[in-house]
Amino acid sequence: MQSPVILTFVEKKMRPAVYRYMVAHTSTFSMGMGVVIAISLTLLFLHGEGALVPDIGVWLWILVATIPAGLIGLIFGVIVIWQILLSYPAARIQGWPFKVGDEVVILTGRHKNTTRIYEIWEERGQVRVDLGEALKQEVKDVFCAVEVCRKRNSEPAGGAYVSPVASDPSAHP
Repeated sequence: MQSPVILTFVEKKMRPAVYRYMVAHTSTFSMGMGVVIAISLTLLFLHGEGALVPDIGVWLWILVATIPAGLIGLIFGVIVIWQILLSYPAARIQGWPFKVGDEVVILTGRHKNTTRIYEIWEERGQVRVDLGEALKQEVKDVFCAVEVCRKRNSEPAGGAYVSPVASDPSAHP
């Protein structure tokens, strides 16, 4: 008679949700959106002027015109779309504001792992995480607030709300 097979469940490695990885790359998406918008507006303008004709010379000039339009769109994407519209909501989704000691997951770059925050640069929207002394000395442990996300089991900055205990007289006015 065969012995019964005993199944053991290995704890599933918890990974951040896919949308968190997408949020970590919103600056790149913003630049791409700016380029697409600028080139689209250029082509729309040229179409309105009747300049889009099936001639190879015209299309080469249009291609040349889209290069500076793309660069302008890149700048537009970084300044307007990213800095003004998306950076703060994206940081809030990832868990901003962080506090020293928060356990975070690095979502971009070569150091993707779980670590702790040891310094916060609020005015720059960046955090420094514990990746070892060598990277600390080279200041290569700095990440944008959207490139890291708070681990699910970490308490939000400022602490979670704890309801007062009914038997505590100081909890009631």
